Amino acid sequence: MEITYMEIFHKQGLLGLLFWFMLLIDSLRMMVLARKEKALAFFFGISILLIYIQSMFNPFLNNSMGIGFILVAYISLYRIKQNN
Repeated sequence: MEITYMEIFHKQGLLGLLFWFMLLIDSLRMMVLARKEKALAFFFGISILLIYIQSMFNPFLNNSMGIGFILVAYISLYRIKQNN
């Protein structure tokens, strides 16, 4: 399927969609709460958001490139949050 969210819903159901959107919400929350290195946190948060937007048209979110970048950006946001 071209639409990633329909494929996630088809294979994983509502729990799968909930997991992926909770990951997005948590990433954006960490981006907003970053006090130090706000510009770097903004870059990682917006890049995750852009991957989610791009996944509306291409199967990028559940692709290895998309997942890899989301994990790197999420871990970076988590480390920035820890350093605050």
